[in-house]
Amino acid sequence: MGDKYNGWRNYETWVFNLWYDDYFTEDAAEAYHQACSDFDDLDSARSGATSELGHYIRDVANELVDDSDLTGVLSDLAGNAIHAIDFYEIAEGYIDTVMDDLEVPA
Repeated sequence: MGDKYNGWRNYETWVFNLWYDDYFTEDAAEAYHQACSDFDDLDSARSGATSELGHYIRDVANELVDDSDLTGVLSDLAGNAIHAIDFYEIAEGYIDTVMDDLEVPA
């Protein structure tokens, strides 16, 4: 896909990450520490934490739309934009930052 936007998969992913920059930092640390308990190797822990955090961020984004007063076409457009976000990519950035902060070897 040639839809990259400012280094992110697409505009929707970039703008969501821009607005929620650092919002999920504590959640990322928790997900990573939990994954380290659940998995024996670093790659599996990283993947598990990224997946778990990605699902959590997606749920938060869906709640934003569900809890909004948007109706009709605006609700459809917002839902479509949420669907286009690559939550795994956002989560991956958070988990990588956690691992960097902990000085975990790549």
